[in-house]
Amino acid sequence: MNETHEHACDLTELQRIVAENGWRYRSLIESGYYQGLQRFEYFIVGVSLALCAYVGYTLHPEKLRFLSAYTIEVVSLALLILSAGVGLKRIESLVHISRLNGQLFDAIEKRGAVMATKPDAEGLIVVKYPGRLLTSEAAANWVRELNEKIRVLHHMIEAETTNAERIYKFRNGVLLIGFCGLVLSKILTPYLTALGVDG
Repeated sequence: MNETHEHACDLTELQRIVAENGWRYRSLIESGYYQGLQRFEYFIVGVSLALCAYVGYTLHPEKLRFLSAYTIEVVSLALLILSAGVGLKRIESLVHISRLNGQLFDAIEKRGAVMATKPDAEGLIVVKYPGRLLTSEAAANWVRELNEKIRVLHHMIEAETTNAERIYKFRNGVLLIGFCGLVLSKILTPYLTALGVDG
């Protein structure tokens, strides 16, 4: 019975810590998520560039013809280059989202600090973070400004996230088509040569 009571106290203490520092923990989680996502995006861009280097190294200039393995390979190379460029744009978008999230969490923490602080005997509010001394009226104005900033940041994050998702889908489609075209050009080479179309 005593262990259950100690466990319940530990949970209550943990819940109190999470409640007091929730935004900080959420900020760390969001930061870790976006860092992992950026690493994945760097990997995909690296794969695209490696495929471009491979195709560029193995490509021997020929005359472009309709339905030739060489033409398919050149088009695939162009799509892979486009995929790498779009991937870099997606990374830029993710960095922008991370920056906006940081600004959002900062504004929420400041608003919470102002709202949680009680006026002293002189009616002044001392906000430890970010170190400001405010009158009640100035505090109310600052909270209104922060509320507006939070609303705008939410909208900007939503718009940038939608843009990043659209870039993600486009990049993946272009990468898939480019990769499939590259594989197709390698598979078709013997068949088109035998038919006399390529050669």
